[in-house]
Amino acid sequence: MLQLSEEMKIKMKHLNEHLLATQAEALNVGREDLRDILREGIGPFRPTRTLTKEEVGRKFPGAILGVDGSNNGYGGSFPHEVAVLQAAAIMTTGETYLKADVVAPLLPEARERVEEIARHDGLTHEQAMDRLVKMTGAELEIQVALSALEEQTPALVLLDGGLLRYRTLAPSWGTLREKVLRRNIPIAGVIEEIGTREIARSVRLPGALGELYDRGVLYGLLEPGEALWPLPTLQWKQDIYTVFARLSHDPHPVGIDLLREQEARFQDIVQIIYTLTPSGGRGIPLWLDVVDERTRLSSAAVELIVETFIDPAVRQKLLIPKRDRRDF
Repeated sequence: MLQLSEEMKIKMKHLNEHLLATQAEALNVGREDLRDILREGIGPFRPTRTLTKEEVGRKFPGAILGVDGSNNGYGGSFPHEVAVLQAAAIMTTGETYLKADVVAPLLPEARERVEEIARHDGLTHEQAMDRLVKMTGAELEIQVALSALEEQTPALVLLDGGLLRYRTLAPSWGTLREKVLRRNIPIAGVIEEIGTREIARSVRLPGALGELYDRGVLYGLLEPGEALWPLPTLQWKQDIYTVFARLSHDPHPVGIDLLREQEARFQDIVQIIYTLTPSGGRGIPLWLDVVDERTRLSSAAVELIVETFIDPAVRQKLLIPKRDRRDF
């Protein structure tokens, strides 16, 4: 039976009390009052509609390309660990493109990259390893998208996650960006877990609302099928424009990252994403969930991969942590 120290209980109670107090204070601000504040300081709320079958065929002729990635780890702490990564780009017509990589600090090339990142950014080896895995994952997703674009001309490219992540972490992002712009292929990144705090930084929010991240500010504030369109003057991400939208009955908002050069297609892109999203779901386009399901690397899958390809004696000596050898 798990034993909790008194200190743990006190800390958790303090966290709960703070969250309850913050939410109670935030709820004191009327919904319409908050919408007025955001409408004046951030931008307009606009309803989004689903496209008819004829409109989809006219505005987005062809298949849609969904791109997602997954990673999971095996082993103990640095450097006795292996990160297994996979990315997939899948057309709604079935064409599938896969890329994979393995990041293992016991390999000289991975160890050198970890040490380089640690020196350059002033990180521990563990933090640098985490950074390298994120960079490798983002680059894999861009590379697999580029592979698909060598053979396909999708009507839309949907990435699972914000475009800023790729711009920051993936060296090939500029190549993908240039390619879709040159070929006039619309692209969007759908952000399921909004982690930005741009609204509170851009307008003066009353009371505890000023402490909240964008997700908390917008929770339940949008109607299903409604989006908040920030004013063009709010250059939060430079060449990337973010729309906040509620694409289903789920009260959590999502973010949709778009390239500013494709502004003429913004409304069409948001409408097709809304059209592709089940009203009773969690607010994510169905095709991205399909790609996620086909790409996801579970702990069991990674364990099977490692045990299939890595010699048992080597695995026992270098990768299996002592905690996995407990008798209870």
